[in-house]
Amino acid sequence: MNTGNSVVGNNVQSNASWTTGTDILKSGYTTAMQGYGQQANILNNLYQNQLAGWQKQQDADAKNVGGLMSGIGSLAGMFMPSDKDAKQDKKPVRGALEAVRGMPVEEWTYKEGAGDGGRHIGTYAQDFRRETGKGDGKSIPVIDAIGVTMGAVKELDAKFEQIARGIGPMRQSARGSGRQAERGIGPMRKAG
Repeated sequence: MNTGNSVVGNNVQSNASWTTGTDILKSGYTTAMQGYGQQANILNNLYQNQLAGWQKQQDADAKNVGGLMSGIGSLAGMFMPSDKDAKQDKKPVRGALEAVRGMPVEEWTYKEGAGDGGRHIGTYAQDFRRETGKGDGKSIPVIDAIGVTMGAVKELDAKFEQIARGIGPMRQSARGSGRQAERGIGPMRKAG
């Protein structure tokens, strides 16, 4: 009987060890599942942050596209008919050079979200409107900018021609004085 009791005791002890091992295994499994749950939360948070960043980028791009569409609307003026027969109420433009003189021309970069992010050279819509009366003070109509520039170039060309015409007679006069000096005529005579 002692032997039987000893075998049963050993069996009970084995069963207790097995139950303890099972509890340890169950505890390890539970801990692992909690770790996987935390990892899933971390990955979900990371995904949510990336999604929020993507959404902000989409919003910024949409804002830029809105600005771009406004710019494209302004550029549409470049493709408007330029045929003389498509226009009416025509009159000459004077003072384009003076208007250009009154506008600062600077190098600049758009603020974040306001343009294409590139470096540009130009004037400002407010100054363009003040000097020409064209535009809304927020954008410069391309067709008017081209017209003002062409008008200023024409005015400069006219000034250059006027100066050149004045210099021509002075050159001829200077050449004539030089020829007279070579022939010994006039105030400067060659020694000889």
